[in-house]
Amino acid sequence: MARLATTPGAAAWRRLRGGALLAALAAAAMGARAQPEADDITPPSPAQTLGCLQRPAEPLSVQQNPPNDRDTGLVRLKLRFDAPDAPPQVEMLAASARPQVQRLVRHYVESYRLPCLQPQDGAVDAVQEFAFIGRPHGVVQQQSALVPLASQADLPSRQCLVRPPRDPAPMRGTGRVLEHVVFSLHFAGDGTQAPQVRMEHSTASAWAQERILDWAAGFRMPCRQAGDAPVVLRQHFSLGAREVRRYGFSKPVLGLAEFLGMTEQPERLRAWFDFNTMGCPFKVAYKAYGPQLPNLVRAEPPFNPDRTPFLQWLRERQLHYANEQQAGDLFGRTAVIQVPCGVLDLQSAPDAAAPVSDSPPSSSLHSQEILS
Repeated sequence: MARLATTPGAAAWRRLRGGALLAALAAAAMGARAQPEADDITPPSPAQTLGCLQRPAEPLSVQQNPPNDRDTGLVRLKLRFDAPDAPPQVEMLAASARPQVQRLVRHYVESYRLPCLQPQDGAVDAVQEFAFIGRPHGVVQQQSALVPLASQADLPSRQCLVRPPRDPAPMRGTGRVLEHVVFSLHFAGDGTQAPQVRMEHSTASAWAQERILDWAAGFRMPCRQAGDAPVVLRQHFSLGAREVRRYGFSKPVLGLAEFLGMTEQPERLRAWFDFNTMGCPFKVAYKAYGPQLPNLVRAEPPFNPDRTPFLQWLRERQLHYANEQQAGDLFGRTAVIQVPCGVLDLQSAPDAAAPVSDSPPSSSLHSQEILS
């Protein structure tokens, strides 16, 4: 069972019953296309991915107090590592758990260490979230997420990217399914140097691949200076016969429920997120590359670290395709998702569909524009 609480003040709750309604919404959301653009995929260092993080072997645990407490609470922290052998600096981002639970969480994360941190990494930030969800008979269901925080992820590096002076030779696909070429541009020198071009994924012919890669070598980033950190950008080409009918996202903005209904096995989704703590409502751009490549997800500005665990979870969701043509047509397309205020509770417990209190959000509501 599942539920999605709407914004405070709504007349009624919108309830999503497992995958039934989610799957039904998917059929109406497919059918216009967005031209892909270059995306910054510069690989982080081992420390920036938290690959060497040392933390306690035993997971953090709490007890419900009193035993029938159904709303144990949330603790979300920002962690900053600035030395390999020192505890992180801890900043409380959101907390609805009892004070003793907050102290327990803070003490737990202060034992973290990042021994592979190098001076060139600078300070490494991460967001740690603990959601303690009370259940009957003293059971606490815990959701924990630790996600590297790249505050520059929403600031694309392509502002000085210059296309080659000529367009690529006209090319078309020949079948009923779109053909895709995805390549990356690795810039490591100054603004005059050509990038190293690498093929990441292709369903096109060898002839088309060769011509696209030859053309891509003409990209430049003239704002770069010698010694600047490397930058890696991803570019996507789609080739298809003009007369073939294609799938796309039929609506400019999808509701979160609609989007989740388009994913694989929505009835098996398990998650708990309190959007009231994330500056709701807000929009998210989801670019579908999976499962061949990692999906790309970006929330609308301003940057908000409280959204990091949810965005990571959303990035891992894969679309469910009706057939090969739909999979090809939606590859590299961007869906804009409207995230409301309220609580998303997708849990396996039999009582998970019971409404929770319609509490006001912790941040003021504001209207925002769709991501370009």
